[in-house]
Amino acid sequence: AIVGMTVLAGQGVSAQDGDGPIVINEINYNSSDAFNPDDWTEFHNRSTESVDLSGWTFTDVDEEVHGYVFPAGTVLEPDGYVVVCRHLDQFGALFPEVENVLGEFGFGFSGGGESVLLTDGQGVLVDSLSYDDMSPWPAEADGQGVTLQLIDASFDNADVESWKASDEVGGSPGRPNNPRRGFLVINEFMASNTRTLVGPQGETDDWIELHNLGTDALDLRGLYLSDDLSRPLKWQLPDTSVTARGYLIIWGQSNTQNTTAMQAN
Repeated sequence: AIVGMTVLAGQGVSAQDGDGPIVINEINYNSSDAFNPDDWTEFHNRSTESVDLSGWTFTDVDEEVHGYVFPAGTVLEPDGYVVVCRHLDQFGALFPEVENVLGEFGFGFSGGGESVLLTDGQGVLVDSLSYDDMSPWPAEADGQGVTLQLIDASFDNADVESWKASDEVGGSPGRPNNPRRGFLVINEFMASNTRTLVGPQGETDDWIELHNLGTDALDLRGLYLSDDLSRPLKWQLPDTSVTARGYLIIWGQSNTQNTTAMQAN
């Protein structure tokens, strides 16, 4: 969260690139046409002390032209997150629940990869990220609706192996990077159901079973099912959850008039 002006006497944040308390934690550099909040990036305070970001600058490699300066009074709490976006209205329309957001910055991220930099008030480099849209970088983050996320805040974000595509469409701006979504798996499916399970409407539709391997319930918001790699947002899962160690069956929909069951189309 962002709090009011704080004087952090004696706190030093200057460090070698990536070794300090503030890291670039997530970046949305090329939105999909179906879900487009425009460019944004997220910073995370991985330390146990608040950090005053007043006067810090976020920019791309064209520093003389491009740059966003954090306003006075911007303080990032321990384990806190702040998002900086290109267009506040466009971002807020898709993420109305995200309050720890600042902007606007007057430049766009390259869809083909580039370097972005974070410097403190004295111009000292605090962190940087040089991403790409080519392998071994996750291709899903390039126009397919997901973001690039640091797998763990302690990892070296200069290493491509420290990054992954977000598990949910739109990423997780202003909060931890989907730490438990890896426990959700497609556990079983029936591609041609003629005599196995019978659906809520008495029909033998095809079905998919999801299983939560974890010990906590998993929220399914922001997740999609698709049978077409070119259309990853084909069917959005409803706002529900799968209980710890639990299962959820989603039925195929042969009858388009049926809207009462959890059915994918």
